[in-house]
Amino acid sequence: MSDIKSSAIFTEALDYASFHYTNDHLDFTTAWNDTIYAFEREEDPRPVYVLDYGKFKYPVKSQGKSTIDKGLLKNYVYPNWKVITDKYFMLEYQYNKNSYLSIYNFYLKTFIFNGTRNNTENPGVANDIDGGPGLNWIYHYKVNDGKTLIRPIDAIDFIDHYEKSYVESMEFINKDKRKEFVEIAKMIKENDNPVIQIFTLK
Repeated sequence: MSDIKSSAIFTEALDYASFHYTNDHLDFTTAWNDTIYAFEREEDPRPVYVLDYGKFKYPVKSQGKSTIDKGLLKNYVYPNWKVITDKYFMLEYQYNKNSYLSIYNFYLKTFIFNGTRNNTENPGVANDIDGGPGLNWIYHYKVNDGKTLIRPIDAIDFIDHYEKSYVESMEFINKDKRKEFVEIAKMIKENDNPVIQIFTLK
């Protein structure tokens, strides 16, 4: 990522956008746009960061919601979703047949996590607080005040996570939260309403 100075035109659906509100401006990006913009009062949008995919950038003409149905082009990064918070920029993307999650710290100016979400028992950033589902995909995340991520997780996926054997071997930081997680997992049924999961970012 690097600081840039230029203008831009937005052409993408808001359903695929991520917003981050602060006291004096609003940050905005979309799934396929490589730039994060800042909106300030009565000012034109100002680009603040650009994600450089280099030779792996997906061809612009092939981007869009219909791309998955047609099949992804090989040897290119296909961004599925982005999230902006106070400290972090999160990118979920596909490269060939694998799916990845990367987390960039604005203050440290470095990626603090890069990992595949494929063929692992606990993909993404593991949840060692209570052993619940970790930070492994970001499509449904909504940012709340820049420090909290909130997402719904289907009851069947919540139960499936609980039943995985690796969870029992994990060490948990908060035993009370662990007890609450187990109680919820045992109480709900597969067809119940989604469970609301809240992540507080450090």
